[in-house]
Amino acid sequence: PWLGQQYMDTIGHRRAELALSLGTLFTPQEALAVGLVDEVATDSDVTEIAKQRARDWVRIPMEARKGAKDLTRGRQLRHLKENRQADTDQFCSFVTQESVQKSLGRYIEQLSKNKKK
Repeated sequence: PWLGQQYMDTIGHRRAELALSLGTLFTPQEALAVGLVDEVATDSDVTEIAKQRARDWVRIPMEARKGAKDLTRGRQLRHLKENRQADTDQFCSFVTQESVQKSLGRYIEQLSKNKKK
């Protein structure tokens, strides 16, 4: 449930519903376009860009950063804390279903095959 809510808050209800239902894996450019990532960097640029973003963020007073996070994510964080056990129970119930275990097994096998190539 928490992932679905994050998706809805980030990319919108309908797009999140489709992405979660279809198991959509976004390319970096698609993730950028829908707002899942803030920036896309090449391997050669990633370290310098990360350092620059860190310098940008460190200039903002911690209290202001915390206030912005509380304002934009406080409701969701409270909900996560209040529903932690129910979320855990729902996840465990889902992931231990035989059909889900079989799907996960096939997925892991495919990952292993792809890694060997």
